[in-house]
Amino acid sequence: MDLCFDAFFDEAYAGPTEFTVTAPEAECTDPSLLIAANVQIKTPTVKVNVVSTKPTKKVCTLNKELSALAQPAYDDSGNPNFLDEDGALVDGIYLDLPNKTYQNLDAYGSSHFKTYITSPAHYYEKYLSDKKKEPTSTKHFEVGDITHELVLEGPCAVSERRFILIDPNDYPLDMHSSADLKAECERFKIKTSGTIYEKANRLSTLGKSSRMYFDFRQLQHIKNNVGEECFKEISKLIDDEDLVVTSDEVIKIIKSKNLMNMPLKQPVNPSDYKEAVALHCGMSRNKSAIKLFEKGVPEVTFIVTDPLTKLKLKCRTDWLSFLGDVILPTDLKTSRSCNPAVAAYQFAELSYDIQAVFYLYVIQLSGLVTPKRQFPFVTLEKGPSSICEVLEIHESDWDEAESTLPKLLQSFNTFISNKIITGYTKDGISVIKLAKRKNGFFLDL
Repeated sequence: MDLCFDAFFDEAYAGPTEFTVTAPEAECTDPSLLIAANVQIKTPTVKVNVVSTKPTKKVCTLNKELSALAQPAYDDSGNPNFLDEDGALVDGIYLDLPNKTYQNLDAYGSSHFKTYITSPAHYYEKYLSDKKKEPTSTKHFEVGDITHELVLEGPCAVSERRFILIDPNDYPLDMHSSADLKAECERFKIKTSGTIYEKANRLSTLGKSSRMYFDFRQLQHIKNNVGEECFKEISKLIDDEDLVVTSDEVIKIIKSKNLMNMPLKQPVNPSDYKEAVALHCGMSRNKSAIKLFEKGVPEVTFIVTDPLTKLKLKCRTDWLSFLGDVILPTDLKTSRSCNPAVAAYQFAELSYDIQAVFYLYVIQLSGLVTPKRQFPFVTLEKGPSSICEVLEIHESDWDEAESTLPKLLQSFNTFISNKIITGYTKDGISVIKLAKRKNGFFLDL
């Protein structure tokens, strides 16, 4: 069942749309054979209700000022313009630099400073410690990443990188569990012992049941989308690690670092994609947000040398908005709430004021002129409401963040040099003033 991304975008913000998709026909088979051979699976026509929005692919044209300063990240021969002959970073403004390459640049970005301002100990643990980092849940980040791709590049760009997994809810007649398989085996008086896949294989081999084990369907769908070459590598890894062939295991391998160098599409949970589409549609209801993303260019990389510390600094704007002759860096956030009263606490906790000041500082050093103290955060609230709010930092917070940044850069530079790790305070001892008590009123204090 090859869910087409453009089917989610068939009419311009027209609300829920019903569309029909049809997958290839074939026979049910053993999951290990799905890896070894090009086996097709019979899939009926299904109807899917989704939120739809406009089918577009971002076409970006640089304005005069940016054209004079920016250059492609790579020349026509594929050589990096952002590196010199010795492999050192070259200051400048670069277009079309892949995100993974940006993350690996030998320079410090706002994430480094937002972590360091929490405490040097936090920075050491995240960036310098040799401890094995615990894997974090990718769901939150995946929805955010897809939303960014939809807003900044359009659904066509998403379809080039990702494919939507089949939703088990669309196949209620399939066998989804061991109990389903056992009941089907009993119905045809077939042996009921063994693993899930042994039972599914018996039913498939005898060809008595018209029902399919859902995971076989999902495995074939994955194989159709990632291609033979990728599946060969997956097969090797499954054999090496002695794993049971399930769609969950295959997805884990696809998302692992073992296949990071392969040009394969990434699987997306249908609910995650629909949530990202809903967020995109929510943004379309905010006139200010639409105006900011109407003209501009996505993901521009800035590399500079800080004159105060000689540190290499970097930033990567989500979007540079072209508002007439004005270039305005714009940031896109997904958040648990974009209620301004709630977001004020979130922004403070996550040091978004430091991010804004840092970005404008780096952009200024690059030679690009942008308005002072202008860095709008287009914030999308995850959840059923999909609200969008354009949030800007208050003048008093700009005052504090601008006075903090030079001190932060100097302190960070010293820390990088001597690696003296402290906690929240230099001496590790504080006198605290308690917040107003919220209980004990019956004591008549």
